[in-house]
Amino acid sequence: MKKEPRYHQGKFTPRNLDKYRGTVPIKYLCGLELQFLRWCDKNPRVVKWSYEPGRKTDPHKRVWYHCPVRNSDHYYIIDAWIRYYDSQNVLRETYVEIKPMSQVVQPKQTGRGWKTKMAEWMINQAKWAAAKKYAAKQNKGFI
Repeated sequence: MKKEPRYHQGKFTPRNLDKYRGTVPIKYLCGLELQFLRWCDKNPRVVKWSYEPGRKTDPHKRVWYHCPVRNSDHYYIIDAWIRYYDSQNVLRETYVEIKPMSQVVQPKQTGRGWKTKMAEWMINQAKWAAAKKYAAKQNKGFI
């Protein structure tokens, strides 16, 4: 019997292909990512965008970080890159990480699975610290 995926996964083809940089169709891994892909495609302030820019199209955009849980170095692929006009019409470039809030805030020490959630949070913190440094070196943002 085939096991159902835990998250909403699928393929997305942008309607505004001139704005997208990467391979099509885009394989997304969760509903939050699909919402973001649609937002980038439809938003007139977004000039260019890419999903997982370090996967195939730009392997030099892999971000190396030191994993505090495994005590070893790994690379991390940022979820997205966007070039957009902000509210003051200034052209900006930002790397974007797409995560549910439950993975962004430090877990409370209660209930089953706390150690696993804490390890995941620590790894995410290490990835994001490395991504912020990576973005700053390129004069780009990271959210």
